Amino acid sequence: MHAAIDPQRHPGGDIETTRARRRAVVAVSFVLVGAAAVAAWRITRPPAPWIALGPAAGIVRALALEPRPPSALYAGTSDGGLLVRAPGESSWRSVALVAGARVDVRAVALDARDPATVYVGIGRGRLFASRDRGATWRDMPLPGTSAATLVSAIGVDPTDARRVYVGTGGGAILTTTDGGAGWSRLEHPIGVADVVALLVDPRDHDTIYGATAGAGVGRSRDGGRSWEPMSAGLSSPTVEALAIESHPPVVLYAATSGGGVNVSDAEGAWRAAGSGLSTAVTWSLAVDATRAGTVYAGGSGGQVFISTDRGARWRALPAPAVDTVWALALDAATDVLYAGTSGRGVFMRSER
Repeated sequence: MHAAIDPQRHPGGDIETTRARRRAVVAVSFVLVGAAAVAAWRITRPPAPWIALGPAAGIVRALALEPRPPSALYAGTSDGGLLVRAPGESSWRSVALVAGARVDVRAVALDARDPATVYVGIGRGRLFASRDRGATWRDMPLPGTSAATLVSAIGVDPTDARRVYVGTGGGAILTTTDGGAGWSRLEHPIGVADVVALLVDPRDHDTIYGATAGAGVGRSRDGGRSWEPMSAGLSSPTVEALAIESHPPVVLYAATSGGGVNVSDAEGAWRAAGSGLSTAVTWSLAVDATRAGTVYAGGSGGQVFISTDRGARWRALPAPAVDTVWALALDAATDVLYAGTSGRGVFMRSER
């Protein structure tokens, strides 16, 4: 047990104690100031720049990224066909889907369980499939289509890659349950408007959502056999992109031309996105599979926005030097966002 200091016998006792306390206060102050400086740097540090990946030609209307690293990136272009950027590569490889022809690729989709399986939709009513990451391709002509038909949407069942849904520019929806050996045409209530997106619910593979440019959104709860309209509250029937969260509860996002981004719950009631989204014309969406409620939207003027609360509030990201962001893809493993643009190829930026 320590003896108490007697100020009469040790006149410097109180002085030393006071000095010790002052040193402690100064040390804490330095820690607090240092922490504040770090926090301020984090808030005010320059935003990550966009890096141009090329190629500087055509319109990149579709992007697809392998879900597990190292990830290959697929880009569907308006006049350059399909381009592939392999992991670690700095250049793009062009895929000759149709020998001697320049094709317009509007849809690219991957098998969620086997990323080596890739589906690509082009004009001429044709769908191509690869089981080896694009090394070889199989041509799958679709019944009831013509050379003027554009394959504009592809949805792959995340639990069974043999079940594929295809939408066309004429409003048709077709499906196969055997990997493309046989196809059937589905009846749906969304008219002849171009089908721009088809999604299979990752939690219930019998639920499919279809979006159109002019007739809103439709939903099937039985694998496509019957459909119902799902456009109540949608601010514009011209939908350009559709995305779904993999986290519960069910949340759908619709990018529209003229109505901004709309958000829907499982009941199908749409509401306009909240504050901060300064453009009414949105073309693309990307949902973060690792962070619930985080979604990106790309629009006219090269604008890109992020919301971390399921669309209630939005924040503009620095825009790449382009006029339109047609497609978005997010590498959730590395937090890298990719943007497909008009005439300037693909851009990327780190979200970390």
